[in-house]
Amino acid sequence: MLVLTRRVGEEILIDKGQIQIKILYVRRGHIAVGIHAPSNVDVDRKEIYLRKKANPPVVTQQEIVSLDPQVFCDAYGLP
Repeated sequence: MLVLTRRVGEEILIDKGQIQIKILYVRRGHIAVGIHAPSNVDVDRKEIYLRKKANPPVVTQQEIVSLDPQVFCDAYGLP
């Protein structure tokens, strides 16, 4: 694990600047972090990620038949 220290207003860049993380403020033991990432990159808090992983979307046969293939893939994050 890489550990970096940053002050309020400073940023960390990932993947040649494609993902930007900025420290917005520190208040009463809480740190606000702003994240700017491409739309194809999922950014979730850990508890949200774990909830999504535990409850993946259920796709019915009707949804598969009725949707345009590209719309279906986009809706479910498929290539």
